[in-house]
Amino acid sequence: MKRPVGLHIRLQKDILDVLVSVQEMNASIAQSFLINEQGSYISYSSNIIKKFVAAKRNLNFLYFVHAAYWSSLINVKSKEFISLCKEADIALNLESQGIVIHVGATRTKLGKSDQAKYVAEGINTLLTQVQDINILLENSPHAGRNFGGDITDFAYLNGLIEQRGRVKFCIDTAHAFVYGYNLVSEYGRKEFFNLSEQIFTPDSMGLLHINDTDQGCASKIDKHGLVGQGVLGKQVLSDFINFPLFKDTPIILELPATCSAEESLQILDNVISWA
Repeated sequence: MKRPVGLHIRLQKDILDVLVSVQEMNASIAQSFLINEQGSYISYSSNIIKKFVAAKRNLNFLYFVHAAYWSSLINVKSKEFISLCKEADIALNLESQGIVIHVGATRTKLGKSDQAKYVAEGINTLLTQVQDINILLENSPHAGRNFGGDITDFAYLNGLIEQRGRVKFCIDTAHAFVYGYNLVSEYGRKEFFNLSEQIFTPDSMGLLHINDTDQGCASKIDKHGLVGQGVLGKQVLSDFINFPLFKDTPIILELPATCSAEESLQILDNVISWA
């Protein structure tokens, strides 16, 4: 079975846009937000969900939902967490393989251990409220009060998550670089790989976001570029794809909105060849 490699799909009309893109690109995996490009939630009527699920089963592709950026696991009483629970419920109804989440930021300065307790409470509550959905925690491009920019943050969750098998991780290469991991340096890349092996296992890896960027290391600017044509380039991204810890992990590319359909297909083919 070929390793799943696909794209993040931007919704224009409705969730059925994902099906069109999957068919056009003959993709084995896709990811999308539940909001359109204007930032509004679209219709998830029972009829639309039924159409999507039937087609998804027929096309036989993996589908991941990416939670909205304003969603948060930090405070279970916040509107951001309530919104996240609603998104997770929709993801479950769409028979998604999981929902990718940026953990969020605490409102006051806390040590990592205390931050982790709030994050774990959010995870445990979400998994209780939305049965059978898997969640994927993504590393953040930001520092300060944000949890998950430093990938060692995730180690603080050990022993705090009640349904550990339903929680996996998503590593974004561009996020890691702009956070401060110098992946362009061979030494820095090896350091990141060694650190990853201490924190994650192959079974705990849910997705790789193989993304490039034109921003500098430690810039904290979350802006993606054309994969293979940015600061990271083919060698760095190929090393990630083929590193033993990640070698069986499905891959999603989050390309810039300015990327044409032709460019997207070419970049997708390139990444498939690297794998």
